[in-house]
Amino acid sequence: MPKLKSRIISITNRKGGVGKSTFTVLLACSIANQFKKKVVVFDLDVQQTIYTIWKGTSKPLFECRSVNVKDLKELISELDGVYDYIFLDVPRITELATQGNNPSVQALKYSDTVVVPVLGTVPDIISTIPFYNLIKDIGQLRKEYNMPFSYKAFLNRSNSRKTNEIALQYLKANGIKLMDNQVNDYAIFQNFDPEADILDQYEGKTRFTSFFNEFCETFKIK
Repeated sequence: MPKLKSRIISITNRKGGVGKSTFTVLLACSIANQFKKKVVVFDLDVQQTIYTIWKGTSKPLFECRSVNVKDLKELISELDGVYDYIFLDVPRITELATQGNNPSVQALKYSDTVVVPVLGTVPDIISTIPFYNLIKDIGQLRKEYNMPFSYKAFLNRSNSRKTNEIALQYLKANGIKLMDNQVNDYAIFQNFDPEADILDQYEGKTRFTSFFNEFCETFKIK
């Protein structure tokens, strides 16, 4: 696939329950609202969480489509340039051993930006490291075809427990590139509303601005 006019962003991880869908919606809303951009989310997950909630809204800040991963390449080509940003809500990838034929991995190969939320627990760390190495391999593949690619992880639901500090040290020791800003364990980050920009709320602006600014600067969102 040639270089695209639209930006393709995936918030993804091998594990479920780490905040992939939540942050897809949070970032899609804020980018659409703050920068007045046309944003769409392709919900590739069989659970269709984002699409189901989006359908129940009257004035969402972004558009959303339920997409079969087999149709992704054709749909991206068809809508390239129609949207400024296309978010892919990629299903979790449970078997890295079959990555060559895994449709979720194939979907990630269309992304120019991949962000990996990770929780500060031992099981999450153990799962994230091989997945992150997979992301690096995808980046190398895209580089060979002269296609843009950038990626980083961030610690989600951060708290003051010792396990979080250990998690950060272990992730960095294993070559995981982490965003400087973590996302703390606040209730405001547990739910999402396709009609609301979290940055328009006092608590959201206080809790989310630093992370959002770093995200935009890191991945050249404007």
